[in-house]
Amino acid sequence: MIIIKPFFLVLSLLFGSAAETATCRSERMALPANRVANVLEQEVFPVLVALDSLLLDSTQKDEHEKPSGELRLRVGNESNPVDGVFGPFTYGLEGHYTFANGMGIEATMIRLHEPGSPTFNSFLDEGQLSLNLPEMTFLQQHLAFTATIWSNRMIDMYTNVGGIEVADKWEALAVNLGLYAGAAVRDEVSGRFLGCQLGISHVFGPVELAIEQMAGVIRTAGDLNSLGGGVYQKTSLEANTEVNLSNSLPLTLTFSVEKRYFDFGNGGPAIDPLDAYILVLGVEINLVALLSPDK
Repeated sequence: MIIIKPFFLVLSLLFGSAAETATCRSERMALPANRVANVLEQEVFPVLVALDSLLLDSTQKDEHEKPSGELRLRVGNESNPVDGVFGPFTYGLEGHYTFANGMGIEATMIRLHEPGSPTFNSFLDEGQLSLNLPEMTFLQQHLAFTATIWSNRMIDMYTNVGGIEVADKWEALAVNLGLYAGAAVRDEVSGRFLGCQLGISHVFGPVELAIEQMAGVIRTAGDLNSLGGGVYQKTSLEANTEVNLSNSLPLTLTFSVEKRYFDFGNGGPAIDPLDAYILVLGVEINLVALLSPDK
């Protein structure tokens, strides 16, 4: 109310004076002035008061919700039956920044190095850019919506998609649902991709467990199936925990098991059964905390 009350007082004095002056001059001129004053008092000022209250609440919220960000270095090793224990090596950065108004942005860029390839030879493993909308309440659920573009490798194929994700948190579980559309690509073969993903996670003491299932359909040129005769599936079980070796070196250890399958259908390429399972061991380093001058 701090903004509106002086404004209301000044306008009341101005229009009150205008009405009194108009009455002295002519009753005909006083009537419109009084009508204006009544309209302002009964219809305009309540709207301004409500707006002032909303602005005040937003200001107080911004004072408590300060911008925050994080940048992590991620390295990992993929073990599989073909390459053995020490398989492809992945490395890259993950970051996010949340503004005071609740909106946020996330970005991921991970590269992959194949065993036996030249030292500095690598290619894209995963790239993602997301825009997080402020959390909203719907039917007593606190929902967070995200718009994303995502390129993700599975063995020697990629899904390049855009999508919408929604996350909800309860006391025991966190749930994430995503819907995606784009393209599936392997060498010279490509097709339309439609998919969805469901993830559920829970914290058990110092360890967070998460299970995710992504499924999709692929439609290549000449496929008579309107949705697509191709199939894409990936199931993963992941565990992660924080390990603070020292105050200046915060680490997160991750371990996941994945089962993967794809078949472009319509006579297109399909996964080698030996590539179906993979173990991934990773380490994440919080660079913001590591380089913080407070350490």
